Amino acid sequence: MSVRAEYARASPLALMHPMGAARRVKVIGAGCPLSLVPPVQIVAGDVDLCVFAPTLAECRDRAWLAHAVSAATALAPDGIVYLLAPRRFRAQIAWLLRAQGFVASLRVGHLPISTPDRWLVPLRSAPAKFTLSALIPSQPLRRTLALGLMHLPGGDGLAAALLPWAGLVFQRAGARACFSWLGAPAELPRAVVRASHDQHDHAVLHVFRPKAKRQSAVVKPSLTATHHGHTIREAALMQHLAPSVARSGAMTAHATLRITEDG
Repeated sequence: MSVRAEYARASPLALMHPMGAARRVKVIGAGCPLSLVPPVQIVAGDVDLCVFAPTLAECRDRAWLAHAVSAATALAPDGIVYLLAPRRFRAQIAWLLRAQGFVASLRVGHLPISTPDRWLVPLRSAPAKFTLSALIPSQPLRRTLALGLMHLPGGDGLAAALLPWAGLVFQRAGARACFSWLGAPAELPRAVVRASHDQHDHAVLHVFRPKAKRQSAVVKPSLTATHHGHTIREAALMQHLAPSVARSGAMTAHATLRITEDG
């Protein structure tokens, strides 16, 4: 079992946690893309975020896999396991986690493109349609087939099985839902996450309420402590310009700052 060294940049996967942040994190396996690696703080004990990302060779090692599954289940009550495994072993590892009493709460499509960005798309019809039509250029036929699959019963599970890159979120039974920090408990919001590792190291979340066909909010959290000041300045500029923009008849965004215990 390998555990990555500590990184200063927070993983965008922590934004899926019910609290929107993860203090105690670890990575199991050597297959996690660098853009998603969280700051590793502990090796043993309960964690808030466990990124379970085995390589193909690690998946073929039955002893390693059994030990890794056991280690991945050491979660805090609201913690999440983010499984990012080779496609041929995805179902097998998911079955092993379910056998430990965990439930799959979210399926996420990964859309890596030729930029420093990575898109994490909940496999639901509205977020997928918005992403493929408004955020990432895609061929019309491919977009139509993908959206048709999303509308089928169990289409999210089928899409997660077919996609070369897909993540599965597992939680304890009774845990708060992913993205709970974005809305009231009864709303169960979902968000398309764009992680940008440019000079500012920020993320953009396009938030969707249940059954909504369009996004209801855009959230822009920082992935590094040094970017917080930039975010505050940007929010202050938006608030300063809002009255004049509104008088011109144009739509304006409402800036709200959220300070967490993690900073």
